[in-house]
Amino acid sequence: MKALIHGERICQIEKKEFPVAPPLTWVDVPDDTTTWDSYVNGKVVKYVPVEEPDIPNPLEERIKALEQKVTKVEADISVLKVSR
Repeated sequence: MKALIHGERICQIEKKEFPVAPPLTWVDVPDDTTTWDSYVNGKVVKYVPVEEPDIPNPLEERIKALEQKVTKVEADISVLKVSR
């Protein structure tokens, strides 16, 4: 496969190259190369997604706590209705 390179960016992947203007260049790359990858120091550097940290959301936690309270109140009401 051929990759169209601009700086370190892989702009396009093609089976066959075509004429391009400088500073674009064509280079041979492995078949599994994607435009998400980079081209650094003459080698393809595979893209690795960044894992987002699991940051607690205070609003979600508050909503869950309130839902638990509502469920408990509903259960208490059901017990009161049955005992009457």
